[in-house]
Amino acid sequence: MADTNKKPETKGEQNTNETAEEPKKKAPKKAKTFTVTVENNFTGVGAGGVAFANGKAVGVNERMAEWFRNHKGYSVTTD
Repeated sequence: MADTNKKPETKGEQNTNETAEEPKKKAPKKAKTFTVTVENNFTGVGAGGVAFANGKAVGVNERMAEWFRNHKGYSVTTD
């Protein structure tokens, strides 16, 4: 007995049982992180929610690092 639920293949359709080569995916870029230091030993939450401990904030994103670069009293390094 024939399977009546199976749709016949038409020209231009691929058989879904065949494995097509997928394009190689590039590894995701690692996000840059920054360390911000402040002149005093500040401990607490600073601008943009950045947490400082003993005058140092580690793992800061690029947008906030740029903000700290543009303000006096902070130094920024790339991790």
